Amino acid sequence: MDGKAAGLLEIIFTGEDGEAQLTAMAIASVVGPKPNWKVGIPRPYSEEDVIPQFRTPEMKKKRVQRYSFQRVGGLSDITVWFSPADAADHLPTPKADTAVDALWKGLIACGFRSVPATHPELPTGAIRIVVGPKM
Repeated sequence: MDGKAAGLLEIIFTGEDGEAQLTAMAIASVVGPKPNWKVGIPRPYSEEDVIPQFRTPEMKKKRVQRYSFQRVGGLSDITVWFSPADAADHLPTPKADTAVDALWKGLIACGFRSVPATHPELPTGAIRIVVGPKM
């Protein structure tokens, strides 16, 4: 990820799962600190991290533990969210030679299987990784 496009990385994880926290911390330590990367300190997700489609009053009432991971955008053990501007034209995978692409390829090289997804509220070059419980 050195020498590639600059990126801003946020990592949130399931607070009740020690393995999720360790995974989040490991990803953060590998990605940063690097000159081109701003990496925030991984943190447990909160109600403020809920994605737009789950911000409705009806969905706020459903605070069942199992669903909190999904409400913040968790689709798999590791979900990589990025701006539609950083997406390839044909699929929700990263566009070549972007910060998202560098991070995506790095995760794959480390053996992580993750689900990519675009998030309309994320700016270009910003990435949110959601680390959840093993599924």
